Amino acid sequence: MPFVSYIAWGIVEYVSTTNWSEAGDWDTDSEAWNSPLKPSLLLASPSATKIYVLGSTQNAGVSFRAFVEKDNMNLDHPGTKSIQKLVPRISGTGSVDFYVGSEMSPHQGTTWKGPYTFTSGTHSEIPVRTTGNYVGVRIESTDDNTWALANLEIHWTPAGNRGSGV
Repeated sequence: MPFVSYIAWGIVEYVSTTNWSEAGDWDTDSEAWNSPLKPSLLLASPSATKIYVLGSTQNAGVSFRAFVEKDNMNLDHPGTKSIQKLVPRISGTGSVDFYVGSEMSPHQGTTWKGPYTFTSGTHSEIPVRTTGNYVGVRIESTDDNTWALANLEIHWTPAGNRGSGV
């Protein structure tokens, strides 16, 4: 079942973990009285009848699946391509999984290979082997770590056709 969602802006009340006390009258005191309200971007899922706070990596102790994906890329070359490696520039904590995909004809459906686990600061490149007229890359994590992709190099060569790759 697809995840249908709506984005909204709202105020979320968090449970305060600090004890506080305040003296004075409400109408004359200009200091905050431990307001646990925080403006947040919210994501609503009518099918799940839930509202999620964006910026959180977990819901009720269960980590979200975070991913970014781009497929159906012809890399400015109309023929078949052979992918040899990916060189990501990722910041964050923990590891992410890379998948590389290919398809020979448009709308055929991408065939994915992986996962290839990548840890920022430990790994510098991902050796992969796939061939197709259209390629794709997916990066995902299923833990509560945060990460950001700054750049991704796809190293490829033409396979069976004349031309040059990057």
